[in-house]
Amino acid sequence: MTVQQRLPVILFAIAFLLLLTPLIALVAASPNPGAETLRGRIVAVEGADLTLAVETGAVDFSVTGETAIQIDGEPGKFADLEAGQMAQVDSAPATAKRVALAIRAQRTLEPPLGEGKWGR
Repeated sequence: MTVQQRLPVILFAIAFLLLLTPLIALVAASPNPGAETLRGRIVAVEGADLTLAVETGAVDFSVTGETAIQIDGEPGKFADLEAGQMAQVDSAPATAKRVALAIRAQRTLEPPLGEGKWGR
């Protein structure tokens, strides 16, 4: 096969990988299968509760000793979270009160690329 004959196959493979990469990132971002993942800005941290502002409004979460917390990719503590931080929260399927299984936040108060659609 000549290079000209292989070019469509190579271009297809590159396009496929480019489309597949975001899907891999989404799967890798949620270590809690079956959990609901919400992304937004932390608006309150009080007692053992965290309130996250998302596109549809504010969502309250209970935080337990089992909740895994990461800040900037490093293990963190609930006390290190503060209003204004961007966060992604995995929670058990909605019940009367959502229980946070994992919280991933960043110290910077500005969202990463994709302003307004953090993590998408």
